[in-house]
Amino acid sequence: MYYNSLQLPQPLTYEQANIINEFRILMSQLTYLFRFYIVEESGAGLGDPQDTINELMKLPLRGNELIESITGIEADFTPITESYIMGIKNLIDAMLSGDNKKADESIRQLYKIADENAKYLTEISPYWNEEKWRDLFYTLNEQLVAQVIAIQTGDNNKALDIFATAMEEALKRADYYAEGFIHLLPDDQQQIPTAYFNMIKDFRSQRTEWTYLTRFYIVARIVGLADEGYVTQRFYELIRRMKEKFELVLGTEIANEILNLFSIYTIRMEELLNAILSGDQAAIEVQINEFRQYEDTVAAYLGSINPYWDETVWKELLNTSAELIIEESYDFYRKDYTAAMQTFEELLYSSLAIGDYMALGLYQYALMQN
Repeated sequence: MYYNSLQLPQPLTYEQANIINEFRILMSQLTYLFRFYIVEESGAGLGDPQDTINELMKLPLRGNELIESITGIEADFTPITESYIMGIKNLIDAMLSGDNKKADESIRQLYKIADENAKYLTEISPYWNEEKWRDLFYTLNEQLVAQVIAIQTGDNNKALDIFATAMEEALKRADYYAEGFIHLLPDDQQQIPTAYFNMIKDFRSQRTEWTYLTRFYIVARIVGLADEGYVTQRFYELIRRMKEKFELVLGTEIANEILNLFSIYTIRMEELLNAILSGDQAAIEVQINEFRQYEDTVAAYLGSINPYWDETVWKELLNTSAELIIEESYDFYRKDYTAAMQTFEELLYSSLAIGDYMALGLYQYALMQN
């Protein structure tokens, strides 16, 4: 039997919802770390591939720690996850080296590992289906191969499109991971309203996209590795999608003003990076202050349109994000790629916190309106 959709209990408890969100973070990290590894291993000079592999190999342990918090599962998922990560690494290495024979053998081995993992997982939980797992793993394999080819041929726009799709698939994979566990959690605890949880998921997804587009834009401007115009286009597409969420609750006029404020973000980013590239310290300080003032303006506006959003909280959230964006820009300018990876992780969690606060305020406002 092939499951086309998740068989999740509705509504979820807060504990069940948290498990889903944690798996979504893990699967997102797996996806973007492999993207970083492909770029680094391709000779772009953006960092040490071994540092990225070290980060990837931390994920199985973190996943196991998450699973161990759930009563009723007695299995060590670390070996199968580690074998899959190394299988992907071997395939990427073979493809980038131009060794077709080794690449063919690596991809056969990777699909063998995928099949073994799918079989193993379905023996652990009755809420998983072997065919579904194979489909999820095969999709991941295909997207990684496509990314390698796009990056090898210098088609950065296509590589970004493939990566964006891979991030969407990562969330599906995360939800399916969670499905195998959340039924084992007690369901007699406080439940999270379905509409609220859906808002959280949507805003977290969009804020994750906001974060990686920010990194790609920084890389495009400072390193010249991507088409900055195309990254900017993707930003505006994302902002329009975010506007639709606000419009449903706050109305068209307010949503349009939020759209305008968020659109200024790319302009402020461009000016900041231009200043950093110029090396003019006075110009840099001016643009850093402009960036901070921009975030304060956004915080003040958001705090004024919704009684469930507090300007002080918004300032704290947005200022933290601004400082991390400035730090990330400097990391790339100084070619400190290890620091850039750590800063990106912090920026991701900062963005998720912003998404959570957006969702909370909008949900409370919608309840008030009703």
